[in-house]
Amino acid sequence: MATKSNLLIAYELLKESHEEEVLFDVIWDHVCKEQAIDDENKIAKKARFYTNLSLDGRFVLLSDNKWALRENQPFDKVHIDMQAVYADVGDDYDDDDEKKSDEDDDIEGEPEDLEENSKKVIDLINN
Repeated sequence: MATKSNLLIAYELLKESHEEEVLFDVIWDHVCKEQAIDDENKIAKKARFYTNLSLDGRFVLLSDNKWALRENQPFDKVHIDMQAVYADVGDDYDDDDEKKSDEDDDIEGEPEDLEENSKKVIDLINN
């Protein structure tokens, strides 16, 4: 008999749950009970399960370590505006820095200038 995966058990729990949000520890305890995971292995496998839950697109982390199925959540509640995330990074970036960098990357010359060009490349790498 094939056993269910931990993620499938978590999915079924959230699908059948009358609560929209379920604490991670409740999900993990349910998975451990279904899979008959003993206390020693329970601790060892917890982090991997959390990572797998995070990476599986069916699940979404809400707040206070509460999880839900993405399909049951409104788009606005689970969508992350990446433009807003990168807006802070963009403030520190200067267009002049890009132009300087592009100019520094251009190494021209004859093949006999190879040694000089190599020194330029090494200097670029070290800076």
